[in-house]
Amino acid sequence: TVAHYVEELGARDTISYMDITYVTSGCLRTLHDSGNIKQLTSIWSNQTKFNEEVETVDAIITGYKNPLNVVHQNKTILFTPTAESEPLGRSEWILFLAFFFDDEEVERAVDVFSGIKERYLCHQYAAQFQSGTKKVIAWLDSTNYPSSTYTIKDASYLTQLTTDAGAIMMTGGSYNASDPNETDAFHAALMDVDVVVDTSYYSNNDAKVLVLKDICAEYGISESQCNDKSNFNFLKNSQVIRLDGLVGPLGQDYFESAVLGADVLLEDVQAIASPLLQPNHEKTWLRNVALGEEIVEEPKSCPNSSAPTESRADGCPNYYQIRASADVSLGWSVIYGANYKHLTVEATGDTYLLYEKGTEPPNIYPEAIRFEIPLQRIAVRETVSATFIEMVNQTDKIVYMDMTYVTSPCLRVLHESGGIQQLAASGSDELVAQLQEVDALFGSRWDSDQNDDHVKTKHVVFGATADEGSRSEWVEFVSVFFNAESTGNEIFASMSENYDCLANGVRCLSTEGKTVAFISKSTWGGSTSYSISQAQYKKDLVNDAGGVNVVLADGDYGYYTDVVDLHRALANVSVVVDETYIFRGPDYLSNPTNLTDFCESFSFDDCSSISEFTFIAERQVYREDNRLSPNGNDWFESGVALKDMLLQNMIEVLNSNKSPYGLWSNTPGYNPVNNYLRNIADPEVQPYIPAVCPNPYTPRLSPAAKCAQGYATQAAEDSTPSDVNRVMFTATFATLELTELCAAAAGTDTVENPSREQFQLDYRNAVAASLNVNVDDVVVWSIEAGSVVVVTTVDLGSITPVNIALILTLPSEYITFGNDFTDQYGAASINVVKAPDAANLEECANTILAHCGDSLSGSGAQCTVYTESCGSNEDQTGNWCNGKCYAANEGDCCSKKSENNKAISDGIIAAIVVGALAAAALLSGAVYYFFCRSANEKNGAAVNSSVMSLDSVEEQKTHMHHGSGIMKGDSMVSLDRRGSMGSVADPSAPTQEV
Repeated sequence: TVAHYVEELGARDTISYMDITYVTSGCLRTLHDSGNIKQLTSIWSNQTKFNEEVETVDAIITGYKNPLNVVHQNKTILFTPTAESEPLGRSEWILFLAFFFDDEEVERAVDVFSGIKERYLCHQYAAQFQSGTKKVIAWLDSTNYPSSTYTIKDASYLTQLTTDAGAIMMTGGSYNASDPNETDAFHAALMDVDVVVDTSYYSNNDAKVLVLKDICAEYGISESQCNDKSNFNFLKNSQVIRLDGLVGPLGQDYFESAVLGADVLLEDVQAIASPLLQPNHEKTWLRNVALGEEIVEEPKSCPNSSAPTESRADGCPNYYQIRASADVSLGWSVIYGANYKHLTVEATGDTYLLYEKGTEPPNIYPEAIRFEIPLQRIAVRETVSATFIEMVNQTDKIVYMDMTYVTSPCLRVLHESGGIQQLAASGSDELVAQLQEVDALFGSRWDSDQNDDHVKTKHVVFGATADEGSRSEWVEFVSVFFNAESTGNEIFASMSENYDCLANGVRCLSTEGKTVAFISKSTWGGSTSYSISQAQYKKDLVNDAGGVNVVLADGDYGYYTDVVDLHRALANVSVVVDETYIFRGPDYLSNPTNLTDFCESFSFDDCSSISEFTFIAERQVYREDNRLSPNGNDWFESGVALKDMLLQNMIEVLNSNKSPYGLWSNTPGYNPVNNYLRNIADPEVQPYIPAVCPNPYTPRLSPAAKCAQGYATQAAEDSTPSDVNRVMFTATFATLELTELCAAAAGTDTVENPSREQFQLDYRNAVAASLNVNVDDVVVWSIEAGSVVVVTTVDLGSITPVNIALILTLPSEYITFGNDFTDQYGAASINVVKAPDAANLEECANTILAHCGDSLSGSGAQCTVYTESCGSNEDQTGNWCNGKCYAANEGDCCSKKSENNKAISDGIIAAIVVGALAAAALLSGAVYYFFCRSANEKNGAAVNSSVMSLDSVEEQKTHMHHGSGIMKGDSMVSLDRRGSMGSVADPSAPTQEV
């Protein structure tokens, strides 16, 4: 095992002697044949010769202490990565080993382990997202020593490896193979196992002859059950695995290089447990005996003995890390694999297998249409998908598009300049020729030619308009085709945040809850009918804008052939949106449908301000045609994608076409002309979008105004406050309703009826007075709906530790409000959300309070944090906690040692050479910090060795001048540079010098 770590460091040339018996490495075997590496004599067979060989080397690296090797204990380095409980912990031992070599090997070790860790965690992350039932894996062992036993292994590192591969580890203990009852119990435990991995050692050392019947016989499974008709799942599914996929003349490479190669081993296990993650992976060590997979023998070759070994890992695609997912949408789904993505359009069942350019597509999902990604040239048939493509900044990929109904100014400019060509008509030879030039055609489920041979292999169904979950989340669907998930996710998250803020703010408005109905008239087929739309997205839009959807009578489904029935259903409606299709002549843009046209179309006799219908009398009739091109309507184009703009428009409709109570401001870029709904009673509105676009290749952003921060549902700062003297907390007023505050307009409110703005000012003043800070230091990040929950940050000045400790431990006592404030707004409960170094301050609160006082002002508040360590003749006082001293004066942190302690200290110092002490202390401290930090930062890996303090790899290069100390259990290995004076950091510990 250790030999592979040495090879990985590129240090083969340092190996003088080695037991070559079970080596698989082709390079080590070649070096042995050439005499560069000699066979190490067994200490059991010839101890004298063994001693002679050991005398010529600097160190013996071994996995166990040999009791016969007492003479050379001072040269023995115990190397035990297999004792680690987690796969990455085993790999990290390369760092331990590197410190016995030079800086170059240390750098190499850092790079090797970083790569292994990155790939391992990437594959582990990918396994979390696999759908379907997880496979159950049992790792088995059969032995005849000291008695015949079957074991279902439960080693911690195997459990972790199996879990990280996306499978379930089967555990079950040991069974007496000589007892028929226990054998039956063993077989019963394995009955539903999906995969068996046989780890047994076979005494004949001839693993190449092992076939399925040999494994069955070893575990007492009859020949009649040893086939794919078996009652055992793992036999039925042909999933019987051995660890002998790669071997040498006598040894199995699994026991040599898989200990370090945690990333490759995880790929091997995933190829069996989650094959969709690794569809093209060629396994290194795991061999499927049931499928007759062959053993590979490592060839004997060594082109460059000083070169490190090359990693066998496949690597980890970038799109493992950033993924799209249909979190709200009900219309699509995606599964990610190693080099592919599998997309499904739920409404139609259409599926697409997208595989990375330059890789082989996996042989799965035979029904899926295959695309090499990222797409480079596309055609677009309908306008709905166009906005989404613009949003993810892929406009430059559009080569052909049906421009007939396009409203986008940028796409029209590109068409006029020749950047986008008109897409040919269905069934034409020209379309066949065009599709040969593109990677994909974005269309709809209604395309009549989607099953034609020249179309179906490139056709993508874009079904956002039928999605009852989230139409706008289809921006992530589009992003998947271009490897632009990061952009798609960010866009949807930004729109959703603004949408949710607007919807939350509306609940705080003094709206009248106006009733809204979307209606239309049809004369299709020569007969006239009327309808009230029941589309879910329209209902959600009205609700989230603070309106009320029209309620239909029992048995009324919103479809009428008699206009009188429609009038009856609209009796209590306040706002109407007319969606009737109207043929637009050449003069429509200058003379669009008006209120008189509407009344005539729907047979309303009285179209005046005294009409019995509220929506007519109050002039609240709208059409969805405020944004038109010569032939197109943007309601059906960007209106599908830009959900926050659509909501903002509806909120304006329900609040007399203005921003209600400061819900948003006219921020740069905001323009009411972006609204989709046009009040047809207003003759000033001219519904037209000119073809003007300064830069058509910039990403399209939502033109919606930014929601005011006071209505946000979460604090603007998502991370712990970075300033060392800032604390964030919430104040909850259970008896106060935010809607009451919003009902009063700022400037006209009274003491009995305060506005939200007045409450916020009073609150900031109260907090400032309570904490003895300036009111400008109190920032309100959000006021949430319902009972008032105020998220606040406060800058506490220079008296940080005691202030934050007090607020963390007793927030309600130190954040208080005066009687006048409480009488008006009610009492508040305080909860600290975040603070710098909060965990440390909470743990050290008693120390801080004991030595710094319990007041936010006065002398007790002058407490300072000191980090300088005490001198060699000093002891720490009780002011210390977690490596920091909390005291009014630095002199309160340390006290002189007693005479007894001083004598001991002086004795130790006198025994150490001063110059060597300085160098060794610096380096040993540096090395310790490096290893500890590395072990703490990795996920789940642990190291059984520790070393003493290093800030960075660069510092390691600078300061490793003379030596270092590596602690293993209670003993210390002192590593000294050749030609330097060694030192012992802890004379009381058993120490060996190398």
